[in-house]
Amino acid sequence: MTEDSTPTLIIEFETPRLRLRQWRESDLAPFAAMAADPQVMEFLLPLPTRADSDAMAERVKPRNRPTCWPH
Repeated sequence: MTEDSTPTLIIEFETPRLRLRQWRESDLAPFAAMAADPQVMEFLLPLPTRADSDAMAERVKPRNRPTCWPH
């Protein structure tokens, strides 16, 4: 349940080559490492700090709810 007592719906979609799922706390460190890699971020400079990376992940989490997905 979320803070507003709405049931939390967990949706995962997996194929042999792709897995889509909602963010997990354990995703933050690998996401920050990827975002700090100059080769990955070559066209998206400047490189974010860990705090910037975590803040961005928090901003996009609400967009990852099933109620925000196109129908």
